[in-house]
Amino acid sequence: MKLSLIAAIGKNRELGKNNELLWHIKEDMKHFQETTKGHVVIMGLRTFQSIGKLLPERKNIILSHDPSIEIEGAYVATSPEEALETAREIEENGEIFVIGGAMVYSLFLKKADRLYLTLIDAVFDGADVFFPEYKSIFTKIISSKKSRDEKYSYTFLVLEK
Repeated sequence: MKLSLIAAIGKNRELGKNNELLWHIKEDMKHFQETTKGHVVIMGLRTFQSIGKLLPERKNIILSHDPSIEIEGAYVATSPEEALETAREIEENGEIFVIGGAMVYSLFLKKADRLYLTLIDAVFDGADVFFPEYKSIFTKIISSKKSRDEKYSYTFLVLEK
């Protein structure tokens, strides 16, 4: 069973501000959807709240310190270990995805086998959450594909340890 993190980040590892993304890149959203579809996704409660719904065609695990939280159609875990145990029980396609936010990425980074990053070639002033430092852990480039839209240049990068 492979554990992967997937995120889009700015030049300084920016993730978002006020619980929202700092950009909207259609190709990145499509990449995220195609990569995670049919798999288990693990996210923090704040990430779930910012999305506003469960992600369709995926098994959603919400990580929260509050054991009383119930979310219809989702699994709720109170620790990274419980989230992984649940994910391993329900994942059918061999890969589990951690999809955010910043604190959740930090909890799973060292446990992960693979990173799927969209590196956006821009600095986002005012960001208040950042992806953890990963370059010393994930050094092997599996694939790299450059792209751009009308506003940003970016690279789809897949890394392993």
